[in-house]
Amino acid sequence: MIPRPPSAAALAVLVVPLAQGPGSPPPATGDLIFQGACATCHAPGSPRVLAGQKLLGETPAISGDDPTRAIRLILRGRQPAAEQRGAWMPGFAPVLSDQQIADVLQWLRTSSGHLPWPGLADRVHAIRTEGQGVGQ
Repeated sequence: MIPRPPSAAALAVLVVPLAQGPGSPPPATGDLIFQGACATCHAPGSPRVLAGQKLLGETPAISGDDPTRAIRLILRGRQPAAEQRGAWMPGFAPVLSDQQIADVLQWLRTSSGHLPWPGLADRVHAIRTEGQGVGQ
């Protein structure tokens, strides 16, 4: 059994100081966000990849034409029902901004040899606010 990774809040300790605001450092690049929040489970050589999980750039969520699935996975995470086995991932909506999610997704996509998705930060915002009456 592969242990569950740390919570999104614990992983974001490296990312949260990069939030926008007066006097804060410039936003992190997608690579830095990946290293701080994703690499434990998704980097080459990680236990999950060594156990057979595809690298993210090889998955349809990253290689496909529509970023919706990838955005939803990062925002909401993935938690199988209590009686089911399966991959578990924390949602990062509480700790990553729209731009940070767009940055990490664009980095994953382009570093895997795919063209960037246009208007990605706006798309992340639209999906984050679905059903909340924002922008409707």
